Amino acid sequence: MDGQISVDEPLLLSGYVKKTPCLFVSCAKWSLKFVIWLVFVAWVALIFLEPSEFFNQLLDDWTQPLSGSVFGKTGKQFLMFSSPILVIAFLCVAYLIISASGEDDEELHDQKKKASNHPSFRLWTFPVLVDGPFGVVSAT
Repeated sequence: MDGQISVDEPLLLSGYVKKTPCLFVSCAKWSLKFVIWLVFVAWVALIFLEPSEFFNQLLDDWTQPLSGSVFGKTGKQFLMFSSPILVIAFLCVAYLIISASGEDDEELHDQKKKASNHPSFRLWTFPVLVDGPFGVVSAT
C-alpha cells in the first residue's frame, strides 16, 4: 500500500499533530526577546562606557534630578547598574507567562514519562564534608 491512501489508516496520527501558536503570541514573544536583548546590550555598554570622561559628563546631566535625594551618588550608581537587571527580570516574567500557553505541554509530558518512579543510587548527589572554608559542598 505504498503511496496509496487506505480507509483503515488515519490520515493524521494523533502523536504527530502540532499546534501552531497564533500570530499575536509569536510577535509578542519575539518583541519581548528583542527588548530583553536590547536592554542587556545597553547595560553591558553602560558598564564598559562608564569610565570614559564623555559618558561621565553625560551621566551627570541625566542624573542631575537625583542629586538631591537621600541616597546621593551611591544611590545613583546603584539605580544605574541595577535597574536594567530588574527590567529584564520583569520582561522575562511576561515572556514566561506568554510562553505558558501550552506549546510545550507534549514535551513536558514526554519528559515525565521518561523520568523514573524509583530513583536510583547516585554517588554524585550526596553531599561531601570538607574541612575548610566551604563546609558542605556537592560532590560533582
